[in-house]
Amino acid sequence: MPKITRTTGSGMTERAVLKFDPTDTDDIQRMIRAAIETFERSSFDRVSRKLEMLAKQILESAGLPSDPAVSYLVTPDGAWAVVDDQMYLDAELHNADLPLDLAVPFCGYPSDSAEGYAARVLMLLQKARRQQKAGSIDEAMALAFEVGALANEAGMKDLFEADFLVGAKQRAIGHKALEKQHGTPEERAARRGAYLQEYDRLRANGVRKTLACELTAEKFRVSAKTIQRAVKLRSSE
Repeated sequence: MPKITRTTGSGMTERAVLKFDPTDTDDIQRMIRAAIETFERSSFDRVSRKLEMLAKQILESAGLPSDPAVSYLVTPDGAWAVVDDQMYLDAELHNADLPLDLAVPFCGYPSDSAEGYAARVLMLLQKARRQQKAGSIDEAMALAFEVGALANEAGMKDLFEADFLVGAKQRAIGHKALEKQHGTPEERAARRGAYLQEYDRLRANGVRKTLACELTAEKFRVSAKTIQRAVKLRSSE
C-alpha cells in the first residue's frame, strides 16, 4: 500500500503526497496506472476523447441528444429529434434548429446540470477541433482552456453542491434570526438615526461626548457602546 509522506495545500485543495513500494506488486500496478493517467492527460486529443466519451454517456443515459454536429427540434413536452428527422414530432414545435447546448435545456435540463455541462463540453470540444484543423492554434488553445474550466466547474458542483446548499440555508436562517432579534436593515437604520439625533441635540447643548452617549443610551434603553458605535459609523461614512 502507498504511504502518505506529507500533504500540500490546505482545506478543500489539500493533497496527499504518496510513496509507493517498488517491491510490492499492487503498488507497481498502481504506479503503472498513475503513469498511464499522466500520459493520457499530456495530450489534448487524448483528454478530449475521454471527456467526449463521458459527456455522451451522461446525455445518452438521460435519453438526450449527444451529437454536437447537428441541430435539433424540441417540442413543448421535451421530445426532440434531429432537424432532418420528423420522428416523434406530431406536436407543435416549440423550438427548431437548436444547437446541442441549447436543445438540452429546452428538454428540461438546466445548463448547470450534469447533462447541461455535458452538452456544453461537447460543443466546445467540437469548436476546438475545428480551430485546430484550421491551424488556428491560439483559438484552439483558448477553447481547450475553456473546456478544462467548464469540466472543473462541473466537478466542483458535483462534489460541493450539497454542502453549499446547506450553507446557504444556514445563512438564510441566520439572517432571519438577526432580523427577528434586531429588526430589518431599515429598522436598524431608523433606530440609529434616532440615536444620533438625540446625541447631536445633547452635544449642541454643551454635553460632553461620553456623557452624551450615556444619556442617549439611557433614553433608548441600550448600552453606551451602541451609541458609540453609531457615532463611529457615521464618522467613517
